[in-house]
Amino acid sequence: MEHTVEIVDVPPKPLAAVRRHTSRGELPDCIRGGLGLVYTFLKEARERGEPVESLGLGVAVYLADWNVELGVRVSGEFEPCGEIVPSATPAGRAATIAHFGAYERIPEAGDAMHKWCEEHGEKVIGPYWEEYGHWHEDQAQCRTDLFVLLAGD
Repeated sequence: MEHTVEIVDVPPKPLAAVRRHTSRGELPDCIRGGLGLVYTFLKEARERGEPVESLGLGVAVYLADWNVELGVRVSGEFEPCGEIVPSATPAGRAATIAHFGAYERIPEAGDAMHKWCEEHGEKVIGPYWEEYGHWHEDQAQCRTDLFVLLAGD
């Protein structure tokens, strides 16, 4: 699959998130479970009339040593509730690539993005994150946008 890398300046995007430690083998279940907790929290918050609104898009931010933040984009700030904490996507100069297709093939797009950065002299400073589009029965229609922070010009 052909991938095109772009360099963009990304603002922070507010998240409601949970933090987890995982491994490569446990990652898919970790993402589903973590995002499930956050979606449930946001549904219950809406039912209680709280001002925070889900913007519907899931995000996984990969920190060091298989620590991840799993979140859902939200309309703004809110008070932490149990494991659910306010957070935000990283901000700054980033490389990005869009992946269309099955989630298990996302690492191929990530590898292509990192290879492109290396070949074009872009210094990756991390972290790396994925923003998941809306799910489709036809996995070819599933879009995931991948990002990694880069050193300044």
